[in-house]
Amino acid sequence: MKRLMLIVGCAAVAMAGCVTRQAAVVVEERDGRLPGCTSLEAKHAHLKSVLGIDDAVLADTNRFVLGEGNYCHEFKFDKPFGGFDEVRVFLDKMEDMHLRKPDGKPHRLRSVTVRRWLPDDATDKDAVSEWQGACDFVADMLDVESPNLELVDVEKWRKEAEAFLRIGLVRSCVTFCLADNQHIDVRLTEPIYIVRNGKAILVLPGCVEIDLMYNRSLCIGGGGRLKSGDEEKVEKEIAFGPDCGDKLAEALRAGVERRAKRAKRNPSKEGGSKAK
Repeated sequence: MKRLMLIVGCAAVAMAGCVTRQAAVVVEERDGRLPGCTSLEAKHAHLKSVLGIDDAVLADTNRFVLGEGNYCHEFKFDKPFGGFDEVRVFLDKMEDMHLRKPDGKPHRLRSVTVRRWLPDDATDKDAVSEWQGACDFVADMLDVESPNLELVDVEKWRKEAEAFLRIGLVRSCVTFCLADNQHIDVRLTEPIYIVRNGKAILVLPGCVEIDLMYNRSLCIGGGGRLKSGDEEKVEKEIAFGPDCGDKLAEALRAGVERRAKRAKRNPSKEGGSKAK
């Protein structure tokens, strides 16, 4: 796998593999982004489905039940995919999360995150290697060159990422910007430690995640399109990962049933979340 060095500004690079056309891949640190976050343009690619799920699949309301349940559904792959085993699927509009789909309309796919945890004894080099491998995995799928990755500058992070530091997170991220305002984030979240008697004790190990934003318009304030300056010409439709439609359907049904049981036990509390 050829790799593209991270730079500030932009550059045109050749596509990886056997693709011969030249693709304008913009590599930049966008204004307003957190330290350690870099974006690459891949406007030739588009997510057709993620884990066998798209809005057309979700239109089958007999399979993907409606009702008051969760907006986030978690499960595991039967066997690891790309080294990842944990899955989180986010459905519907963030503004309507409190409604839990009582409106009778089919669910819509917002985003999907796959994650793997790093070993407790992972070193800095191990973390970068795992993150690099995930980034290479996505770059290969998109037919673009993968950047050489480095951990975020901690001092810069401390100065500019106060909100994340309040919850103890230090992250580095590469964002691949696709057509139709979709994007794929490849993130490394570093481990969290506490100090006891001068000794650092691991509280939460680091992890690597791939977050696939399928429909940005379902996010709060996500209706607008990012301006790239170039007309989007989709040349690669991507079906990401194995079909997990049955797992999502099961998780949806279980979530609705759990919420219904809670409503019976505490009708006044559950009733307060319903749309008026």
